[in-house]
Amino acid sequence: MVRILVVDVKVTVFREQWSFFALVEAKGKSSTVTQSTAWRGCKNPHGRGSERTVISAPNLKSHLLRSGGRGGTRGGGPHGAGDILISNRQCSGRRRPGVPPPPPIAYACRGRWRRRQPRGTGGRGGRRELAVRRPLECPLFVPTEDGEGLNNTCGSRAGAGAGFGGAKKTRRNAGRTGFEVRGVGGRGRPCWDGNKVSVHPNRFYSPHTTFIRRSGQPHELACVLCSLLIGLGYDAYVVFGYAVRDVTLRIMTRVDSPYPPDEEKEHEHDEDQDNKKYTVKPPRDLRSKFLLMMEQKEADKIKAEAERQAELERQKEEEDEKPPPDDLEGMRFHFWVLIRTEGRPVDEVTFVEPSTGTAHPIDSPFYSGIESVWNHLNYWVNMQDCKEGLGKIDYNLHDVEKWEHLLIGEPTQWRETKLNLNMDDDEIALAKIMEEKHLDMPISWSMKIHIPHKVLKQKYPDGMNTTWYKRTLVEEYASYVQYDGLVTKITRFKDFDCTICTRVEHLYEHRQDRLQKIVFDVQTDMITEYFGPGREDAVIEHSYCAKETGNCKRIIKFNPRARHDGLEKIEVESEHMVENYVDREDLFYYREVFYARKGHPPPGFTEGHRKLILRIVEKFKRNAKLPSRQDIATREFAIVDRQIHLQYHFGEGKVTASTRNFTKPAIAETGEGMMFTPELTSGYIADIGAKPPRQLELFLLFHKMLEEEEKSLARIREIEDQIAEFLLLRDHEMAFPKLEVSLFNVEQNEEYRQGMLEKEKAEQEHKEKEIEDAGVEYLAPYLNKLKNPESLTPSQAFKLKEECLNEFKQLLLNRAISIQKQFEFWTQYLKEKQQWYSINQDTILEEDEIKYFQDVNDLNFLLQCYEIRLSRHRDLSPIRCVLIADMRLFYAT
Repeated sequence: MVRILVVDVKVTVFREQWSFFALVEAKGKSSTVTQSTAWRGCKNPHGRGSERTVISAPNLKSHLLRSGGRGGTRGGGPHGAGDILISNRQCSGRRRPGVPPPPPIAYACRGRWRRRQPRGTGGRGGRRELAVRRPLECPLFVPTEDGEGLNNTCGSRAGAGAGFGGAKKTRRNAGRTGFEVRGVGGRGRPCWDGNKVSVHPNRFYSPHTTFIRRSGQPHELACVLCSLLIGLGYDAYVVFGYAVRDVTLRIMTRVDSPYPPDEEKEHEHDEDQDNKKYTVKPPRDLRSKFLLMMEQKEADKIKAEAERQAELERQKEEEDEKPPPDDLEGMRFHFWVLIRTEGRPVDEVTFVEPSTGTAHPIDSPFYSGIESVWNHLNYWVNMQDCKEGLGKIDYNLHDVEKWEHLLIGEPTQWRETKLNLNMDDDEIALAKIMEEKHLDMPISWSMKIHIPHKVLKQKYPDGMNTTWYKRTLVEEYASYVQYDGLVTKITRFKDFDCTICTRVEHLYEHRQDRLQKIVFDVQTDMITEYFGPGREDAVIEHSYCAKETGNCKRIIKFNPRARHDGLEKIEVESEHMVENYVDREDLFYYREVFYARKGHPPPGFTEGHRKLILRIVEKFKRNAKLPSRQDIATREFAIVDRQIHLQYHFGEGKVTASTRNFTKPAIAETGEGMMFTPELTSGYIADIGAKPPRQLELFLLFHKMLEEEEKSLARIREIEDQIAEFLLLRDHEMAFPKLEVSLFNVEQNEEYRQGMLEKEKAEQEHKEKEIEDAGVEYLAPYLNKLKNPESLTPSQAFKLKEECLNEFKQLLLNRAISIQKQFEFWTQYLKEKQQWYSINQDTILEEDEIKYFQDVNDLNFLLQCYEIRLSRHRDLSPIRCVLIADMRLFYAT
């Protein structure tokens, strides 16, 4: 066992079972030790039988590693052989010319400490105390340029006993001129380098203050996260230990992005899986086997070269992504959160990184050692060796051999009350009181954590956050921070240095146009927009080229369930358009349109504001209700050639399908009396022995195809108009984006609420002003009859009242008569309508019949309304007359 003894200062340390950790604080010089000369052969002031090795501070690590000494412990000195002493004493040996004076010397010892427990303490919480003489001036805590110290530490298990005390001393002495010395011993890997150190925390804000500042150091963030997790019922602890550089400095460039790229899955149809039993035998291969072998060798050579290049590229990427060597590996302080399985149900013990919120397994390579853990109940020091990784240590805090707690006694939640059945109530109460007697954790000085809703909605300081991940730059925004609803911008790069951009993604929220995502592929200049459900045009995806060129392809995908025509996708090019449909009753699923090149119309055609259509190809699925020779699979309308080509479905067991071609007559011959001759059609019948179709059947089929051609042309023009309208709408939506605000969003609705209140107030003032301006006096006509007297006698007032009541009753009577007349009039009109329909029912047109039924429904609804109004008038009129004749109301006025 190796122990560090510090001379010339009083040191108080916590006891450990396997190691000793000395924490020393003193004032001294701030110069950095650079002398590395080993001083040997100095006079031994500690008696015979032991040999001392005098070394400088930078070489202390090597001597710690080989801390075995020569000689015994029988000499007059207080320590055994191999001791290391940190002292202010200089050796008395002769120095060589030109060699500067040695720095403070040190010596190490092997042996056991004399245990001494201070008064007032007991149990396993005892401490050891070492008294030394003069002040220490060894500047092992090196101040940096900004005045904050850098601390020498080790990533081993040794020194855990002073971790909590060290943090307190550092906070208390932050900003003062001083230094710390941390000695490390035990089985753990010791480390020491006076010139390479790690940052030690210089303050510890409470969780409440951390939330107010919206920033903090790792220990503050870990304390905040642990407090929140404990409040949610998790068994959480703050961990003090050591981590790799990327974690302590929050370097995310070697971490995969939380937004992985979308993998485009191509649904390839495997034709070999269909009809494996019945396949056509391939023809015999008559090619030379030697030539085939040479071609195969060449192909294998090319494939091997490609694989070699891919492997070299992969190795190069791994080399680029490999973190650079860290001189402070295993010495970097860090704080994170440990979640055990004893609280809220958790599958396994887990680490949570507070700076990123990422959960890691306990065997994660990001963490190299644990000194201690704590929460609101106690402080536990890790007594286990961490050389084999944190996944190998036991996280059972009840085991005092592996985790030594600072406060005496177990936490209240862990204690089990064992009561004797023979105990009375007083003895049971006394036993519970005695059980509660232990050293509790002090009450927290922090205020209650309170996060305002507005701050919680912002998510990040100033509402935005930028993070560099591996080959990815992620910019995140809170809702409603960006005017267009942007919440996440993801920029992806090809190389690790992030110089070649390949893809840019924008994620949106709360858009009225239901826009959710925009993806820009830099390599192909393709822009893809993704929409959520709720758009009137049912568009869910829109792809187009950023640069409008002649070969630019535009793809619009729809939600077919939200459209009456079942349209699923449209692909538009300058000379080509494809429509895909699903779940249609007529089994139509595909239409392809070919346009004439702009500026090159076919002979006999003139170019207008619309594209000229050359051909239309439509496809249908198999209809099991029709025979195959009558079920059309594909039909083509050759507009320019004035032809119609039909191909029917294959029959069961047939290798050929029936076809039929029609040639349109000349334009001069078309009309109502169009002549159809056998020369206008030709076809092939796949069924052997089937009768050819009759002339009438062919004529009816030809006439039907002409009508279908007109419908297809009209449908194509309608689709073109919808596309143009959609593009115009998208330009307006991108230029003037609008966001939706929930009724329960208090922050965003504050302006709207104030606006509504001001609008209501303005309307109320306008109404009051109208009443004041109008100055309506309802008794003016009656007072005019009495020549507007200044005052009324009782008889005049009674007479005035009777006149008002009589006129009010007459008004109610006239209203009832008017409603009755309207009801009778529309009833008579409905009867006349019904008589007209019964007379002309056989000769009426379909449009007139539809209009008749609509009028009848409207009249029935109107009569029902009149009937309800008349009934309510009869019921309410007596009540109104009684109320208006009430003398109490009369005298109240």
